[in-house]
Amino acid sequence: MLGFMTDPCHVDNLLLGPDNSVNRIANCAALGIPSDFISQASFGTRRTTTSGNVGLLPEVSDSFTAGIVYTPIDDLNIAIDYWDIEIEDAITRFNATDILENIVDAPIVDENFLSLVERDATHQITNIFLREINAAKFSANGTDLDVNYSMDLDASLLRFSFKGTYLDERLTQQNENFPDDVNSQAGEVGFPHFRALFSTIYNINDLRIGWTVNYIGESTFDKERKDEYFPDWFNNKVKAVTYHNLNLSYDLNEQYQVSFGVNNLTDEEPEILPGLTSGGLLYDAIGRRYYLGFRATL
Repeated sequence: MLGFMTDPCHVDNLLLGPDNSVNRIANCAALGIPSDFISQASFGTRRTTTSGNVGLLPEVSDSFTAGIVYTPIDDLNIAIDYWDIEIEDAITRFNATDILENIVDAPIVDENFLSLVERDATHQITNIFLREINAAKFSANGTDLDVNYSMDLDASLLRFSFKGTYLDERLTQQNENFPDDVNSQAGEVGFPHFRALFSTIYNINDLRIGWTVNYIGESTFDKERKDEYFPDWFNNKVKAVTYHNLNLSYDLNEQYQVSFGVNNLTDEEPEILPGLTSGGLLYDAIGRRYYLGFRATL
């Protein structure tokens, strides 16, 4: 298949690497790529091949969790949990641009990533293999808050739920030979520091009304990029967003139920940024939408 990617050895990208691009410039030269190289990847798609990897090693993990549960009254439950996980030989998949940058942005050419890229005699990219590999180490820690409350209102029931997560740290060390080359993802797009989900459900007789609020905190679009990489109008931030979903269901009898709902009630639109709504990320790319359902129990 074909895919878009950024070639770090392209003449306009040489100076956009981390740490003043010293490693990038030296490693592109070590690969025999001239400093005035014009990469065709900058003007269109290049071939990629997705495959498995029989050389994968099993992951080994250590984790620690600690939490407290507090019930001040019968209908209110509060739980706070701290978690910390570390995985050795973590299995992960990198996109084409990450693979290309990992080859040349480390202190020396990274042979593990270099083996995934094919270039022709003129140094143009002809294929990149997208497959799972063992990263040297993955670690993450954070805190979860879970609050549940219910109110019995004679003939009806009102329930509230809040679930929030603060991601303090998410680190990936891609190569054990370069312990200082650590990718920090906490706070980057896809991994915001804070996320929360609030929901309330009201039941009265055969009617059920539900409302959920999904909050995604502000994040940095790309923590590895210098400010000079982006146009003046973009501050490398993805703003916080809140989605509201509403649903109603009614039991006609013990056998039949009808339902209606609206997702993204306020029609929130994501920012127009590359890859923001692809690959199972957090942001809604569709906008407000409605659905109608009917269920029968036979």
